[in-house]
Amino acid sequence: MKNVTLSLSGLDESSESDRLSSAIPSGSIAIYILGETKPIAVTAQGEFILGRHVTEGIDNVIDLTSYGGLEKGVSRKHAIIRKIDIGYEIVDLYSTNGTWLSEKRLLSNKAYVLDSGIHIRLGQLLLVTIFGRMNGS
Repeated sequence: MKNVTLSLSGLDESSESDRLSSAIPSGSIAIYILGETKPIAVTAQGEFILGRHVTEGIDNVIDLTSYGGLEKGVSRKHAIIRKIDIGYEIVDLYSTNGTWLSEKRLLSNKAYVLDSGIHIRLGQLLLVTIFGRMNGS
């Protein structure tokens, strides 16, 4: 079976990100494992947690367990992504193995604005977020 990717690992920030974001519903964000062609999640939730779903009763977790989350050092509640007026922001939730944006380690409990197409690393798990413009922006 031939594996075809959209080359998210070498994402051209202007063209490929724009092309992918045009397929995402307005006000939604898509989460990709770096190098994969299909998003693992597309959501319009106001906020959600990236982590491992090991606790019952928490329903806004994008569970990264089946993508090697445990083995790659993703915490149960690793980071939160929230919708803001200009797009999205990410906050590290005191994760054990850290959160990075484009190889810059984030301070815990501090919000950082996300750009569509930016690489996110949770522990050793590499992700890409793609989103379109927010209504009114």
